[in-house]
Order: sequence, then structure tokens, then C-alpha cells
Amino acid sequence: MNRTLKYTWLQTVAMLGLLCLPAAAQQLQGKPEKPAPSPKADAYYHFTLARLYDASGDFAAALSEYETALKSDPDNAQIRAEYSVALADVGRTDDALKSAQQALEKDSSNVDAHLLMGDIYFRVRLRQDPKARELAVQEYETVLRLDPDNLSALSSLGRLYISANQYPKAEEIFQKLVNSQPDAVEEFFLLALSQAEQRKFDAALQNTKRVLQVNPSNIRALALQGFIYERLHDDDAAIAAYQQILKVQPQDADAKRRLAALLAEKGRAGDATQMLEELAKRNPFDSSVLLELGKAQREQKKYPEAIASFRAAAKTDADGVEIAYWLATTLAETGERDEAISILKRLAERGSDPDPQQPSRFPILTQMGMIQQDDAQYDAAISTFEQLARSFPEDFRSYLYLANAYRLKKEWKQAAEVISRGRQKFPDERGLVITQAQIDGRLSGLEKGLQVLDEEIRRHSGSSNEQGKATLLQLRLSRAQLLVDHHDSQAAEGELLQLNSEFPANELILFQLGAAYERQEKFAKAEEVFKALLDKNSENPGVLNYLGYMWADRGENLEQALQYIQKAVGLDPFNGAYLDSLGWAQFKLNDLKGAVENLSKAAKIVPNDSTIHEHLGDLHQKLGHYQEALQAYRLSLSYASDAAEADKIQEKIRKLDKLSQK
Repeated sequence: MNRTLKYTWLQTVAMLGLLCLPAAAQQLQGKPEKPAPSPKADAYYHFTLARLYDASGDFAAALSEYETALKSDPDNAQIRAEYSVALADVGRTDDALKSAQQALEKDSSNVDAHLLMGDIYFRVRLRQDPKARELAVQEYETVLRLDPDNLSALSSLGRLYISANQYPKAEEIFQKLVNSQPDAVEEFFLLALSQAEQRKFDAALQNTKRVLQVNPSNIRALALQGFIYERLHDDDAAIAAYQQILKVQPQDADAKRRLAALLAEKGRAGDATQMLEELAKRNPFDSSVLLELGKAQREQKKYPEAIASFRAAAKTDADGVEIAYWLATTLAETGERDEAISILKRLAERGSDPDPQQPSRFPILTQMGMIQQDDAQYDAAISTFEQLARSFPEDFRSYLYLANAYRLKKEWKQAAEVISRGRQKFPDERGLVITQAQIDGRLSGLEKGLQVLDEEIRRHSGSSNEQGKATLLQLRLSRAQLLVDHHDSQAAEGELLQLNSEFPANELILFQLGAAYERQEKFAKAEEVFKALLDKNSENPGVLNYLGYMWADRGENLEQALQYIQKAVGLDPFNGAYLDSLGWAQFKLNDLKGAVENLSKAAKIVPNDSTIHEHLGDLHQKLGHYQEALQAYRLSLSYASDAAEADKIQEKIRKLDKLSQK
């Protein structure tokens, strides 16, 4: 209990004119001689003894003397208030509350009694009594009406407001406290906390720095700094704050967990995993550690390990939304979409009541729709993205997701209508511009799609800031890709060569240039570009896969192609495109068992890819499994993206039909 609620015992002694009582506190065996037997004097005598016993730590004797004093003067509100505090100090909070209420019946303006009642409601009853917070506020506010500068009431009320998430009120109180107490470290910290919770990050940082000037090892101030820097996306400063905590307190689990999460985000997932595994060994039931461990493992493409970590976290925290979200996401990436969708549906249903706009719902609905469309459940995906658009009408991405679902379903007019509505509402969003160009190109021809992009390119030409330059580059790359999509790879090559002369170090431009060469069957030039990219980064899985597949598809350099693709799969073991390339290379090398395994796995992970199913059809046909081959070809045909691709697959179906009838 807060001892500052009381007058000090020296104040009481001074009030009674007994200034020699410090010595008496050491010689309580010989009690002072009783004054004249006046009830009030007798009460004050025992009250004084109670104070002395209280100060010396003999709480049982103190309580006995308070009770004797009250027998002599039962209407004395101050003695009863002090007795109430003593009861609270020994843990008899029910008796203390009752006694404080009796004191207020005698004197409703007794500050100590109101303060004690506020403290009991706040510090003892808050978790047990739903009305305790309201009652505590009433008591503290009463104290401040009676004594506006009562620092104890101000501090307690400020803490109470923080516990109730009423941060503006808390900020006002702690600002008043630090103004009157410029060296009050704790109050500066609580002021910073109140400001940080209101996203007043600059002011909060200044106040944490004032705390750290007095005490550079203040763990809570350093942790708050780390939190603020994370929200400001200054990861380096956040990392420095958490590292400082660990210098002071090497086993601080929260600081280690946050540091590990930041290291994982900065590409140091191995270091993060090691730290988190150590924490998990110390406390295998800490769901927050298991969550971050799973995320770090996922970053390293260790999906089975990540799933195990997320499941372990879910056992400890079955209601954890973030845990369930990452479990579902990782399951989907390994092809376990049914369970993933089931988890996300439960999360979405839980989030729909009472607040459909709570932030966690956006990624939940987005991920669920993405998984549904990857599973070729296009109607379900459209329904999910329509729900997303209704819940988050001010987020342009819902239009992108919904339009793309219609595109995959090959309902191009509906896709065009959605993207038109999106552009009317968000005319400057380049993602919507690029998608409109792709849709218009499909519906009205290449020139119409290029016109959309060219208008936006002219608008951004001459941009001098970095963001404008990045937007312009993305638009020009999208223009080149649109040319490739419409089988004009030669024109795309020219544009990419121009971009490469302007941005010679840009690997994305080089990759697209290599792909444009490959589309034109300029294989030597494509190989030169991809090898140059591998010289820069031999661990680039996308380049390893593309070059390996290009060789395998042509039946060239098959052993080296296999090595490149195996390396890509090792870097990203559940990438459906890489597994398809691996199975295709094995098919070309006549490793049919390996081809069946990897092509089947690829089809499970990416079930709506026309090329994967075509490869499976070729494989089954070679194995003499004609019905399986026909089934695979028909799936491939259903997912074919253009007429030329569809005609090629249709011809394979016709030939196999004739062969299977012989």
C-alpha cells in the first residue's frame, strides 16, 4: 500500500508537541506516562503510540493502539483513516475499506480516507470488481477537488487512466506532475508512454531521453524507445535500443524476442532463429517467442519447422489471431489450403462482430481470398474480396484483388468494371493504372493498354524525387511486360535495352531483358544475361530456375540445368514453379519417378497453373497412363491464359484421344 497516504509519524509527533519521541521509538518497553484521563487526550496518546509502533515495524502493536484510540474517540475521522491505512498495509483490505468508509461517514472531506479507498479499488479490487475502476476514479477525483496538488492522487489517477487506455487524460496528468517535479523520472516515463500510445512519437522520444539522461540503464525507457522506433520504421535505432537492454540485462526475454524479429526482417533470419530457439528452450510455452520463431523459420523457407512452431504457439494461445494467421499462411504455401482456409474463415467470423473494420481483418480476408483463388475457387475468392471492399472501402487494394479474381475466372468485363470504379476513387494509384492497362489490353487490344500506361508515364516524366523516379521505372517496366504478354517481345527488347542503358545496375530490368530474349528464341543472348545476373548473385533462385528451365525445356545442358534448378528448390523448397522446373528436368533426364514426385507436388502447391498440368499430362502419357494424362491436359486447358496456349493443349488432347481408343 502507498505509504505516502499518511502524514509522517514525525508530523503527528510535532502536532502533539512531543518532539522527543524519536528516542521513545527505540525504548517502547517503557511506555510514556499517560496524560490526564480525558477521552480525547487518551485517544491521542494511543494514536501516537500506534504511529511509533507503525514506524518501528511492529504492525500488530500498532493496530492494537489504533483500536484503543478509537475506543476513546470513536468519532475521530483522522484516527480512523490512519487505522484504515494500517489495515491495508497488513493486507486486511476488506477491513481497511470498511474502516475508511466509516471515517468518511464522520468526515466526508478526509483526504487520506478517500485516497486509501481509491488505492484499494485500483490496486486490489481492479481485476475482481467490474466497478472498481469507476469507483477508484471517483475517489481520486474527490481527493483532487479537496487537495488539487495532491501528488499521490494525481499519480495514481494517471496510472489508472493508462490502465483504462485513456491516454489523453493520462498525458494531461503526467504533464502536470513533471511540470511541478522536473526530476520525477517515473512520471516522465509514464508521460512518454501516454504520448507513444497516442502516436505522439517525437514528444514521447524526447521524454524517454530525459529518463535515460538520469538513468541510462532504465529498461522500461529503453524498451519504449525500441517500440517507438519500430513504429517509425527506424529498425536500426530500434535494434540499438534492444541491444542496450541486453547489455544491462542479458536474459531479458522481451528485448531478445523483439531484437530477433527485427533481425529476421533485415535478412538475418539465421541469427534470429538461433536467439529465438534459445528463448524457446528456456520457456517452451511462451507463445510470443514461438510466433517469432515460426516467422523467422518461414523467412528461411523452413516451412515444416515454421508450421510446427506456429502449432506449438497455438496450443499455448488458442485465441491468438496473429498466430492463427501465420499458421494458415504457411500451410497454404505448402499446399495445405483446405486447413488454411478453414482457419482464416474462423478468424474472419470472429472479427466480424462487433467491429468489421478492425485492422487485423484486412490481412485475414486478403489471405483467405488469395488462397481461394490459388485453389481455383474463384467464386469464393470473389465473394471474399467483395466482403473486403465493403469492410475497407478506403483501401484501393480491395479493387485490385477483386479485379484480379475476375480476371482469373476470365470474366474480363466484370474485372474492367471493378478497376474502373477503383480508378475513379483512387486515380493516382499506379497499381490500379497497371491493372487497367492489362485489362484494357485484353479487351480492346494492345494499343488501348499501352495508351493507359503512356498517359501515366507522361504525367510522371521529369520527376526529380526518388519516389517519382521509382514510379516511372515501374510504369516503363510494366509497358515492356505488356508488350511481352501480347507477343511483341522484339518491341519489349528495345524498351528494356533503353532502360538498361539508363539503369545499368538494375537486376529486374536485366531479368526482364533475358526473358524477352528467351521469348524470341535468342537463347544465347538470354543465357548471357542470366549468367551475368548469377555472377552478381549466385544465390538468386529466380535466375537459377529460369536458366535451368530454359535449358531443360530445350533438352540442353541437362545435368547443369538440374543442378541449377535443385539449387533454386533448395533456396525455396515449396515454390511451385521451381518444383515444376525440377520435375520437367527429371522428365527430360528420364528420371520419371522423381518427375512424378515433383510435378505432383508442384500441382498441389499451384493447382491453377496450365504449364504444370501440361507437364503432368506429358509425363502420364509417357508412362502409358492415358486417362490420367487426359485429365491433366483438360485441367491445363481450363487454366490456359491465351488462345495459342489453348490450341496447343487441345491438339495434345485430340492426339491422345485417338491413341487411347486404339
